[in-house]
Amino acid sequence: MRTINYPFNANKAFLKNSFSQILGELELKRGENELKTTSDGEYYEDSFLNKIFVYEGEGILDFSDCLKDLDFNNLEFSFLEEFLSTQEHNINISNFQKRKIEEFIKVYDTNIKKGCVYLAPSGFKELDRALVYGFMQ
Repeated sequence: MRTINYPFNANKAFLKNSFSQILGELELKRGENELKTTSDGEYYEDSFLNKIFVYEGEGILDFSDCLKDLDFNNLEFSFLEEFLSTQEHNINISNFQKRKIEEFIKVYDTNIKKGCVYLAPSGFKELDRALVYGFMQ
């Protein structure tokens, strides 16, 4: 469970899977709401059609940090490690991997600014651990 700071008036939200099938329904209120973390393509959709992704992490999750679908399970560690070491992408890297590296760095920077693991989307902790210890398990 994670607390998010919801900026809109009270309305209904639906928990949906990656195929947009409804898994559950809940009421959102303005301010703090306790929501189950999402993964594997799950998201909440409010009455204003905002897709809300609730990531593991520390602290209250700001609404603006819930709007991007982040998942690092498909980010190749070798490409990330090479980019961080050289500041250049591998010549064989796909645009998808480049985008994932950019997203990973943004999440990492956000966590540094917050002084904790504020955002921990799927795959983030594993990649972070691999960067510290030098290999993927």
